Amino acid sequence: MSDLNNIRFAARALGVLAVFVTAGALAQTSPTAPLATTIEQRTVVVAADGRERLEAGDAVRPGAVVEYTVTLRNTTSQGLKNVQATLPIPASTEYLPGSARPAAITGSADGTTYSVLPIRRTVKKNGVEVTETLGPRDVRWVRWAALDLAGGASATFTARVRVDK
Repeated sequence: MSDLNNIRFAARALGVLAVFVTAGALAQTSPTAPLATTIEQRTVVVAADGRERLEAGDAVRPGAVVEYTVTLRNTTSQGLKNVQATLPIPASTEYLPGSARPAAITGSADGTTYSVLPIRRTVKKNGVEVTETLGPRDVRWVRWAALDLAGGASATFTARVRVDK
């Protein structure tokens, strides 16, 4: 599969599979899902005057900046506690540091261990444990801080990536 097809696939997969959300317990009698999730992918276009605009579309070109917007909506009248959104960074892209809104995020290289950015990990080199700092290319997941979501309320999260050239 080509890199461009990987990006297209990742964009579609994000909407279906890859926005992981955890929420506190809600009464088991709810006939519908308590949390609705939507995701939008837009290409960031910079005009000659420096102003940005967002354009819809699945296809992106190498070097393009893509913004993902995740919206979580509580579909019940009851509050949800500890709602947390996690967004995978598609293959053939690089997370753009400082682009996440809200800004309070953690990142992960493996989808298991999260830390504030930049990610640091301990590895063995020549039998000695050393701490190395990973760059933005190594960030494969971003996670926003948990929040409480009142009944009927929504929360929106955004992050940007650059498509490999």
